[in-house]
Amino acid sequence: MQQYNVEIAGPEHNLDDIYALADEAGKNTGRQGSLNKDPEFLRNSLDAIMNGDTSQVALFLLMHEGKPIGFLLAACTNTPHILMKGETVAAELIWYVSNDHRGRQAWSLVDAFETWAQDQGAKYTVMAHLEDKIGESLDKIYRSQGYVPVERTYLREIS
Repeated sequence: MQQYNVEIAGPEHNLDDIYALADEAGKNTGRQGSLNKDPEFLRNSLDAIMNGDTSQVALFLLMHEGKPIGFLLAACTNTPHILMKGETVAAELIWYVSNDHRGRQAWSLVDAFETWAQDQGAKYTVMAHLEDKIGESLDKIYRSQGYVPVERTYLREIS
């Protein structure tokens, strides 16, 4: 049986491994958005997290045989959103798991994220997905785990 574990990224992790995984995510998404248009976007975000105050931000790594094979980037904040009534909310900003390692172990990233969110005092967690075939599958998974859709976001490039 293959062993997986989730860790919060820190100085002990090899940034090159994390960057390689971020690059893989960018290549495999092949869709609209920052990863496709700006391959350095996630790299720069990771640098900021690894070198800054991470009290309200966390990068969760799904590890297998000592290497990251998935990640979930999350932030926790108070939100003025009308549906959440100013409560503390933890939001998944992006998550990715290598194709060969998708399955139940991938959801362990979300389990770790939800535990962290509770530790941060969050009342809600927010998950998102892109509008594509993978997103259709994630919609079913999210709903089966108790998530309910509350909003659809639209993107328009203006420059």
